[in-house]
Amino acid sequence: MMVEKSRKNNVSLRPHVMTHRSTQIASWFKEYGIHKIAVSSLNEAEYFMEHGWDDITVTVPFNIHHVEQLNKINKKINLQVVAEHLSTLEEVEKYIIDPIAIYLKIDTDGEILGVAANNTAKIEKIIQFIHKRKDKFEFKGFLAHPFSTFLSKTRHGVNNIHYDTILQLRKLRNMFQSYFPQMDLIIGDTLSALICNDFRNISEIQPSTFVFNDALTWKMGACRLEDIAIRIHTTVIAKNKSRNEIVVQANEQHLTRNSYINVDGKPLYGRIIKKSNNKEELLGELNYIHKISLSHATIKVTPSEFFKIKRGDVIEIIPVKAPATFNSCQWGITEDNEVIHTMPQKKEWEAFQQK
Repeated sequence: MMVEKSRKNNVSLRPHVMTHRSTQIASWFKEYGIHKIAVSSLNEAEYFMEHGWDDITVTVPFNIHHVEQLNKINKKINLQVVAEHLSTLEEVEKYIIDPIAIYLKIDTDGEILGVAANNTAKIEKIIQFIHKRKDKFEFKGFLAHPFSTFLSKTRHGVNNIHYDTILQLRKLRNMFQSYFPQMDLIIGDTLSALICNDFRNISEIQPSTFVFNDALTWKMGACRLEDIAIRIHTTVIAKNKSRNEIVVQANEQHLTRNSYINVDGKPLYGRIIKKSNNKEELLGELNYIHKISLSHATIKVTPSEFFKIKRGDVIEIIPVKAPATFNSCQWGITEDNEVIHTMPQKKEWEAFQQK
């Protein structure tokens, strides 16, 4: 669906692998003609490079401690990185071996990393610096991630944020096109990629959660229930009749602290699916994960559901945020019983120690 949408809108699709960080899952992309990805760190870039990916964008700004690794990866593949501080570029300039492709990270909504879109003086200083040092840096364009789409409550709100982001990026391109006539405008947001249908002026989209979807993308109307491809399977270990609560083995390691406000005004950490007679049933909104701890999670249920659920039953949970769940669990299993492994955290720790 997303490949067809990108083709229809003549926009490049570069999936972000932050949700799963799995080379097995990333290999599925290639079956649909996708041969480039986005990652969150140079460690991830190196990991996926070692597994055959040769066109990678790192969407989190690098720093002076990453220069050696940056040069190593840049020599082997088509690498793009992002920057937001002139001082960083000044620090690393003398250590750069081959020209580095740079996107300037732009903050269009005050919610995430990047240079504020209205801080044109700072943006111009960075662009002038890159322009004078073409032997070290290749300016590619502007990249924004309007995080406020996830704070929006409606599809209409997501559309408004999306179009406002495009207007801000287009204004910057028009302002600085004399320095670099060819520049890309990139949006790295899942909800706008799923919901919006107008990508004029945008060169590339970098959605991540869309591969799996979750309770939040579903709540926003960005996908159907059947499009959610990640669930946590857990077992009922206790029941409390006086509070209409069911306790399951899943804990904050699996669910994390991501939540949204449910219809009853309380935080919801996951939706509940129950299997009965080989049929799946999504329980109503008043049946949900409402407490999590280091050892277990607690489901608030209606009185009628309380008596239908027994100790030992397997409950399926749709997490609020798929990326957080996958990174916490570190592995998964498909319906075909294929075990899915993610990038080992040990590799990141070893890379940090070497630095």
